[in-house]
Amino acid sequence: IWQECYEYIYHSNALIENLENSKAVSGVLAEQLVAEAKFIRAFSYFYLVNLFGDVPLLLTTDYRQNAVATRTPADGVYTQIIADLMDARKALPKDFTAFGGERIRPTMWAANALMARVFLYQRDWNSAEKQATSLIDSSNLFSIVQDLNGVFLARSTEAIWQLQPVVSNRN
Repeated sequence: IWQECYEYIYHSNALIENLENSKAVSGVLAEQLVAEAKFIRAFSYFYLVNLFGDVPLLLTTDYRQNAVATRTPADGVYTQIIADLMDARKALPKDFTAFGGERIRPTMWAANALMARVFLYQRDWNSAEKQATSLIDSSNLFSIVQDLNGVFLARSTEAIWQLQPVVSNRN
């Protein structure tokens, strides 16, 4: 888990660095891709900090800096997670139309859900409630599916964010 999370973090950092300096990809697309990278970085750090406690907080691809990075206190990691999620949700889509209705890429709602979970782990009950309520109140996007055959589909209204299978007919 440690190695895979840090690989995702490295790729996220590379995307962020390169898209912010790109002339080939710009505008709304670049902003959305940077937001997705920040979401993935926050998601990865969330699991790292909860599994291992203090972890190195790497925000660059500079191998010289990363090679000597020491563990950052968990509070500092949580601060970065929240900052990444706050930044990400500004540019993430507000619905699933950009993805053909499938819930396979992060949206503003995935960032809100993860932020609610972060606040729960930090025992910030009011902030957690506020983030969770924003999802619950979005019944036009999210609802309980009565037919169990419809729960695990790419367009299920129960899903906030789900991973797209990379091998056909295998989840």
